[in-house]
Order: sequence, then structure tokens, then C-alpha cells
Amino acid sequence: MIVKTMLAAALALPVAGAAQAQEIAGEPLWELGVAAGVGSLPDYPAADQNHVRALALPFIRYRGDILRSDEKGLVRGRFIRTPDVEFDISLNGSFPARSDKNTARAGMPDIDWLGEVGPRLEWTVARAAGDIARVTLELPVRTVWSTDFKAVCF
Repeated sequence: MIVKTMLAAALALPVAGAAQAQEIAGEPLWELGVAAGVGSLPDYPAADQNHVRALALPFIRYRGDILRSDEKGLVRGRFIRTPDVEFDISLNGSFPARSDKNTARAGMPDIDWLGEVGPRLEWTVARAAGDIARVTLELPVRTVWSTDFKAVCF
């Protein structure tokens, strides 16, 4: 969620070398860079209230056939990929939320950093006009945990 929901201004520095010369769908296999962004993000997944968050992080993007780090997850393993079906296991996360700054959570404990992992099945049910329009069914199953970096709660 951090990577997906931030309005990121990224400076990508493609890595050169023989192993990285392979290109997938016109994009380099490896990219290294710095992503920085500021955005009005939900306080926690499905929250009605947002707050402005800023973050700058180094990133590595890898577009391998099985192991990937891209727009669909921080890290994911893609195990089945056909034109109509994709099955992967991915890892994602979100920022902590302070209850004193969120009216829906008034009086509740703060929410720590959240992490999530699990499988996802994406099935393209129908296509129209080639690939211009399509109907896709996505079935993710996630386990979520929280941490304050002192302990982890499931």
C-alpha cells in the first residue's frame, strides 16, 4: 500500500550489465532509484479519514519471470501466468495510525505499522476488442500483522 498509494516522484537509475540486459515488455529487468512522495493517504486500510504523509525510500524494482517487485506488491512470487490466469504470493504494508488524529478511532489504541502477505488469483473472464477492454476477477487472501518494531501481533 505504501508503494501503491503514494503519489511518487521517482528517479529511476537502470542498472547496466550483462545479467540485466534482458528486457521484459520493453522495460529493464532491474531498476534502482529513490522514490519520494507526499500524499493524502487513508489512516489505515478502509479508513474514512486521511492525513498527509511524506516518505523517501530507496527502491529496487525487479521484473523476473517468477520473482517480482512491481506495482502489484513490494515483493511477489508469480507462480502461474497465462494470458487469462495469474497466481502469485505477495507482500505489502501500510503506515501506522494515531487514534488521537482520527475521529472514527477516538478513544481506541493506535494502529502500528501493518504488513500483509498472501496469495492472489487474477482471472480474465472476458475480453473485448482485443485487450482494450476486459473483465477481470481478482481473489486475494491476506493475513495481516502489526508491529511497533518491538513486537509483532497477528
